[in-house]
Amino acid sequence: MKPAIRSSLSVQKMFRYVEWILIVGFIFYYSLLIANNILVLTAEQFWQLSFFYVAIAALSCIFPMGRSLWIKYAYICLEIFLVLATRYFSGLQVEHLMFVYIAKSCFFLRRKSVMILTVIVGILYVVILVGSLPQSIETFPYATADIDPSDPKLIKDFLISGIASYVMFSSFMIVLGNTLLAEQRSRQRAEELTRQVEGLATKLERVRIARDIHDSLGHTLTNLQIQLALAQEFREHKPDRAFKAIDLAKFLADQCVEDVSLKLQAIHQSDFNLDRALQSLLSQLQHHPGLKVSSEINLPQLPLQVSHHLYYIIKEGLTNIQKHSNADRIYLQCQATSDRITVRLEDNGRGFDPALSYPGFGLQGIKERVNILNGELKICTTPEVGTRIMVMIPKEMEIDRKKIS
Repeated sequence: MKPAIRSSLSVQKMFRYVEWILIVGFIFYYSLLIANNILVLTAEQFWQLSFFYVAIAALSCIFPMGRSLWIKYAYICLEIFLVLATRYFSGLQVEHLMFVYIAKSCFFLRRKSVMILTVIVGILYVVILVGSLPQSIETFPYATADIDPSDPKLIKDFLISGIASYVMFSSFMIVLGNTLLAEQRSRQRAEELTRQVEGLATKLERVRIARDIHDSLGHTLTNLQIQLALAQEFREHKPDRAFKAIDLAKFLADQCVEDVSLKLQAIHQSDFNLDRALQSLLSQLQHHPGLKVSSEINLPQLPLQVSHHLYYIIKEGLTNIQKHSNADRIYLQCQATSDRITVRLEDNGRGFDPALSYPGFGLQGIKERVNILNGELKICTTPEVGTRIMVMIPKEMEIDRKKIS
């Protein structure tokens, strides 16, 4: 169910319950007055009052929020007409429901229209009060026998009291109705924003999953592809080299399975050792003939999320070197000073232009992870000379938890 429809139903139920409570309250109130001989109803008044309560109870089940404007006007005017007509013909005080309808009109009409409607109803209400005098005073429940209904002072006080009550209650109900309307709109807006945030979160989660799969498996699968290509090339002329390549491909396939397993368990992992993970990552490269790998890794124990992001930054950098650089030397340095952690990754490959955009998640994934860690990324590269990637992370960092998650 759409939020607007759900919110409309909740408002409809609220007004319906209020109207039913008032109807039951009026019935109980007049029943007590009649039982104690304080008020005597004629048969005509009884049937008028009964018709009024039945009609009002039936109309309370209708709430034309999504209907055309003229239906909304007709609905509100009909309810108010029933109140005024019952007040005029029976002389009984049932106008309390009229104020509920004024509040209800705030949900159907514009604010200016509500004000105009309130003024018109107020004028009609005063006219009815004047036209029903002095009978209204005589039917007042607590009117005593010695009261003179034709007393000008009494009539004046009665009218002033009625007008003041109308102005006070109608003003209060307009404010209440607009407050409820504003709250309803705020709730609808909040629900709409919640849906938008959920949609964005879903989109970001898909991007994160794609990036993590790319970062975790891309490196290993690249090596696996290279070894299988070598096995194909040497299978006839150099079978020993082909068998070595196949053995390494088997090792890399096992590494892929391990990467997937580690990724699935990462949420529960609390003892991830970054130094050991990087040494294992570099050991895979040492099986490549013609590629010399050297490293200096000396990092302290870091928070789990920081270790994961640094690991995938380095892994993606190594993957890019193997895919695109044609380098034969790689150097990795990871060290910690008193204020920051520095990662330096160099190769002697053909370099690239960092100003250009490249397909895939590689370089973009590195930038996103560095940004998550509130770090700084520097890429120095020259075509046909090589590339140096520098990542500097504050040691005492305030990591954005929303970015990490």
